[in-house]
Amino acid sequence: HTYTWTGNITFLKNQSITLPNLPGQELWNGGNFVVWVNKINGVEDVYKKNNQLRSTIEKTPFLQDGIVISMRPNNAPNETSWTLRDEAGNLIKQSRSGMAANIMYNDTISNLNGCYTLQFRDSDDDGIAWWANGDGNGFIRAKGLNETGFRVFQPDFGREYSFRFVAGMIIS
Repeated sequence: HTYTWTGNITFLKNQSITLPNLPGQELWNGGNFVVWVNKINGVEDVYKKNNQLRSTIEKTPFLQDGIVISMRPNNAPNETSWTLRDEAGNLIKQSRSGMAANIMYNDTISNLNGCYTLQFRDSDDDGIAWWANGDGNGFIRAKGLNETGFRVFQPDFGREYSFRFVAGMIIS
């Protein structure tokens, strides 16, 4: 795919450029994404060493029909929460309120169909396990309904961490 951007960038300035969406199937399988600059303001760039950027796109996890979210809060359970939102940002489910410290909570959300974001937040900016405080060690993990193993997320995530996935039958 090729995208041509037209505009002017002032010398030694940056410009953010939003690329159009590529067909979804090509990104779901992962791969390399390469961006390069051919000309700047209609003129060939004399310094070509910084004209290319390569990035790897990881395959979006597919969780078939739904998700199981398993969380054991640390000694400060009121600090950590999670939300599950669809691709439009609509709230599908959120963590329970009034959780107790060091108790395992499992939440199952079934019949999902589309793209989702599971976001963990910590109001004290220290995740669910951080070596530099006395909050103790909790964990957050998730798996698809029919999967045997959990994905264990980094507990020292600071303020927030997002896990994006697709579920169900994706048709567009």
